[in-house]
Amino acid sequence: MKFKPVYVYIVLLLAFIVSLMIFSPRAKQKAEISAHGQMPDDEFHRSITSENKNIPSKENVAKEAIEKLNQLKDDYEKNPNDTLKTRLYADMLMLSHQEEKAIELYEKILNVDKNRVDILLHLNYLYFNKGEIDKAENITMQILKIKKNFPLALYNMGVISQVKGDTKKARFYWNEVIKIEPNGKLAKNAKMMLDNLEKIKK
Repeated sequence: MKFKPVYVYIVLLLAFIVSLMIFSPRAKQKAEISAHGQMPDDEFHRSITSENKNIPSKENVAKEAIEKLNQLKDDYEKNPNDTLKTRLYADMLMLSHQEEKAIELYEKILNVDKNRVDILLHLNYLYFNKGEIDKAENITMQILKIKKNFPLALYNMGVISQVKGDTKKARFYWNEVIKIEPNGKLAKNAKMMLDNLEKIKK
């Protein structure tokens, strides 16, 4: 049984907007209204209708995403040595499921500064999802050399160890996370993973 790691990293504003559009209560409310016929014609419901008219369609969101990707590509091509523009373009490529191109650009940033933990975390995520577990492990160890006892890297090492079948090592890393930040979100996730291991044993 495989567990995917939890990664805490900055998500582009566009992705946040897309998720709001798809999952917001207002968007769901609109769907429910359509399913149940005409809304009552009172002041409260008229205000909902008025607000809902301003919500972009999925087609508009997709168009905006493509435009954003093209804009970031143009910015990068005009300034290929600007690591911030490279990072923004790579992030958008990752969100657009263009993993190979994103990896190429993240590696380019690391050639400028090999200690960029944020970039290493992105590469870790991409390689893990591609099933290249050894690469993900090597990157995570690299992060721990830069930031000793970094909770997120320790947590990820637990996940990688579990996926590789080394439950003893997975327990060690997750217990380390719990020791370092016992009340944090990662510690809560680590405890859940440890509980899952105990259930598998039974």
